[in-house]
Amino acid sequence: MVNLRTTREAAQPFVTYYDGATGERTELSATSLRNWQSKTANYLRDGLAIDEGETVSLHLPPHWVVPIWVAATQLVGAQLRVAEVGEEQTVDLAVIGPDDVTNLPPANAYVACSLLPLAQPFADRLPVECEDYFDEVRQYGDFFSGSGAAAPNNPRADALKVANNWGLAQGDRFVVVAGSRLTSESLLALYEVPLAIDGSVVIIANSSAEQIADITTQERAKATVDV
Repeated sequence: MVNLRTTREAAQPFVTYYDGATGERTELSATSLRNWQSKTANYLRDGLAIDEGETVSLHLPPHWVVPIWVAATQLVGAQLRVAEVGEEQTVDLAVIGPDDVTNLPPANAYVACSLLPLAQPFADRLPVECEDYFDEVRQYGDFFSGSGAAAPNNPRADALKVANNWGLAQGDRFVVVAGSRLTSESLLALYEVPLAIDGSVVIIANSSAEQIADITTQERAKATVDV
């Protein structure tokens, strides 16, 4: 089974998220992320009928939910990809943010993430095609039992190369300054890089240069990356 494993204490942070627009600070330990991973994998398989080899496309900004989706799709053996702006290819599942709810991309099924603090569901009714991630995922179990087939695009080797290029060492904590959309590089940065170096990532969104510098110092991060 592909699962989240670190040699550090499981209670230590794996991902920390700051949003300057809302004042949110959310932190997931390796244990918490593993629980979310299992719940989301069960939701993918049992709630959404996503099986090995099917395609899941992420239409999200860098956010603390992204590592969960990466880890969960690996558990079910699905093919994860970053959505391209204006893409026309139909995927099996599109995971969308609040900005995409009124303009759905081509997909056979949709899960919408509110990205609200405290994992709150959407306040307003969603289109009938969309399921509310934070509302639905809570009903699924904290343990995933399955074949554990590895996803065909496991990028662990690429993550080590990226970490080396960023000057990161084993156990390092680093900052990702969030843009408006994921890229292939930011997808690596939010899950595979901290996993590969047994470290942790701090995501900072909607913040000034001064706020970013203050958080970087406060979190004792060794590097800051714009992706």
